[in-house]
Amino acid sequence: MRLFEPGAKHRSEGTRRLFAAYEILYTCVDFGAALAFVIGSVMFFSEAWLTAGTWLFLIGSILFAVKPTIRLVREVHLYREGRAEDVAARLRGETSPGRPRGEESAPPRDGDSAPLRGGDSRALRGET
Repeated sequence: MRLFEPGAKHRSEGTRRLFAAYEILYTCVDFGAALAFVIGSVMFFSEAWLTAGTWLFLIGSILFAVKPTIRLVREVHLYREGRAEDVAARLRGETSPGRPRGEESAPPRDGDSAPLRGGDSRALRGET
């Protein structure tokens, strides 16, 4: 499992809902930024509204900066959920969710020392 893996959103019903929630948030922020820029642009036509228009441009810029942050947080969240699913599957002696039988699951992280059934856990960690 790695960050920005295209299939991560399809691993389970929970990851599909999580992905959808982040996409809704992303879209709302996108609309907010666009609205701030449009209203700010109209405000620039009047000298009296120039300061308010400048603030809306700043708010729109901040919202545009939030968008990649939302994507990164979503991917880290999906990554962590996938790692939890991999560990749970290993402890049950199964292959990891979303992986065909016979394919090794991801190597355990530090602290995950439960042996794998049908395989040597040291080999998966890269130890010889």
